[in-house]
Amino acid sequence: MLRAQAEALHRRALKKPPRARRFIPPGISVDAFLSGLTEKGVRYAVLRWFDTLPEVEPGEDIDILIADEDLAQIEPLLSNHEPLRPSQKIDLYSVTGLRGTDYRGVPYFPKNLAAAILDNAVLLHDKYKVPAPLDHFNSLAFHAAYHKGEASGLSAQAGQTPKVINSEHNYKSWLTRLSAEVGQEVEITLDGLDRYLTQQGLRPPADLLERYQRRNQWLQDKLAAARPDIGMLAGLIGFFVRERAVPLLPEIECLLEKHGFEVLQSIDLVGPDKERVREQVRGGNWGQGPYPLSGGDPACLILAYDFNFRTAPESSGELVNRNSMLAKQELRRIIEARLPPSERFNPLHSTDHGWQTLESLHALHRPHLLQELQAAIDAIERGMALPWPILERLSSTGRRARVQVIDHPVHGRTVAKIFRPSAKRFFERELRARTLFKNVPAVPRMLDHGANWLLMPLYHDTKAHIRRSLPGSRQFQLTYAAMKRLATLVGAMRNAGLFLLDLSSHNLLTDKDEGLVVLDFEFLQDYFGELPSLRQDYTIVGEAPSGLYDAPVYEVQDRWDLNVRTSVFQPGICGVAADEFFKPRPELYLRAKMSLLQTWWYVGFAMHWRWRFMSRRRIVALPRAILKRLIELPTARKLRTVS
Repeated sequence: MLRAQAEALHRRALKKPPRARRFIPPGISVDAFLSGLTEKGVRYAVLRWFDTLPEVEPGEDIDILIADEDLAQIEPLLSNHEPLRPSQKIDLYSVTGLRGTDYRGVPYFPKNLAAAILDNAVLLHDKYKVPAPLDHFNSLAFHAAYHKGEASGLSAQAGQTPKVINSEHNYKSWLTRLSAEVGQEVEITLDGLDRYLTQQGLRPPADLLERYQRRNQWLQDKLAAARPDIGMLAGLIGFFVRERAVPLLPEIECLLEKHGFEVLQSIDLVGPDKERVREQVRGGNWGQGPYPLSGGDPACLILAYDFNFRTAPESSGELVNRNSMLAKQELRRIIEARLPPSERFNPLHSTDHGWQTLESLHALHRPHLLQELQAAIDAIERGMALPWPILERLSSTGRRARVQVIDHPVHGRTVAKIFRPSAKRFFERELRARTLFKNVPAVPRMLDHGANWLLMPLYHDTKAHIRRSLPGSRQFQLTYAAMKRLATLVGAMRNAGLFLLDLSSHNLLTDKDEGLVVLDFEFLQDYFGELPSLRQDYTIVGEAPSGLYDAPVYEVQDRWDLNVRTSVFQPGICGVAADEFFKPRPELYLRAKMSLLQTWWYVGFAMHWRWRFMSRRRIVALPRAILKRLIELPTARKLRTVS
């Protein structure tokens, strides 16, 4: 109990999102609590193991499904943390998975099953609402197959030995008895329940199933085996824009392009199309989720192609498109910046991969849509094809180009960089850098180029430019020789009225023949207006005014990491102020100063990294968060007094 209370205090102090677990306050019996809900007309149902109510086995929880509109009536009656005195545990789930009543970020049941449970609920002992017999069987079958999997003690197929012998409950016995009561002939195995639920229209869509599979190895294996080879369609992602976000459509399409997508089609969802998408996609659940407001029904479908998407699943078994996830996160940050907390909403839903997208397209009765999409993807792929054999792929996460080692008939093993159609401006920047600065050190040689590709030598990195790695970062501190060479490049760019974003240490290598090389010039851009001072140079600062220029996508929005990852001229990388490399300083003096200050920064990074590691541990994080809340309290009181 003490451990559970510490966990609850930890979550509250760190302002972590609430979970489904609740507690009936001490002094209130299970009978009084449930019968009170019934008397108030609350639409709820105790989902299972209710035959002994109001008695509950010691340590057992009560799983309750509740209608969204009645959540406000039940929440004041429950505690989010375990009281010091013994109390009954409740797992509370709402129909649409509202914040704190969801199952791993999604609704506990599909909408049609949840609605049937509440609509058909019956009274047990004339006091407690429980599912009708058929709904009881269906929901228990769903729970055993998709939530529990092999942990239910059921075998995957008939004749197999269950992998878990002593499960918490005897699911096989209960499901066998219930199936006989409702007159359903069902094979009580995981595969048998899956077939039955599919026949009854209760199998969730792929996007929900893939969230349920996280701790369900049987479901992971089943979903993986059910994915046929669909070729390049694996990179087809559907973005369902919701009604409140329709005014943001132009921004959303620009955001998708920025995050590596080729927008293929944008389809307005009206009439029957809208109705079918609303009912069939996301399990029919378009509620507000963890947001104060609902984003509304699906209003538009943007179909986009991620040319670099790979089908390697994560450890949970999920196939996640990181580019779509990052695009959604950025869109949510935009909305948070524009709206007060009470008016925020979820603007869009996206599929995770092509298999989910193809399933969702069944809701649109457009027989030629898939052929149109396939033709568009084929055209993109033909435009990115090269006539030479591909020996190796060097980059599988690029948002604008593919980087491959090819076998060229003249140049031999060569690196080819091929840009997607919407990234033409990035190709032109790479071409411009190699043409304009071909005699400047650190600019790689260009062997050849075409309309959307260029060839460069295959360099072998000796890492001679690296002094040491920075703890907790993917960046490196650089040597004096490397910094002087980069300063020469910056001087040449300033003379041409240009700057380069993302001149970071992980975009460098040292070749044994050509020395230090900068690998990426995609963010080489012209200054608008007057050239800033050296200290304010966008290359050196590592960022440019937002909205005016193209900027890289950074997956982690962490300011400590940001101060070194955007430019090699940050003091954490080079040790000294950037202008030191542009002044006539004695080499010995500058080397010594760099060495001393880089060591100081290294120690600072090491201490900060260690503190970050420790601060995530409860023994440090909890008192730190409580202290922060105490410091903020007087300010909050003053603000309330003023208001």
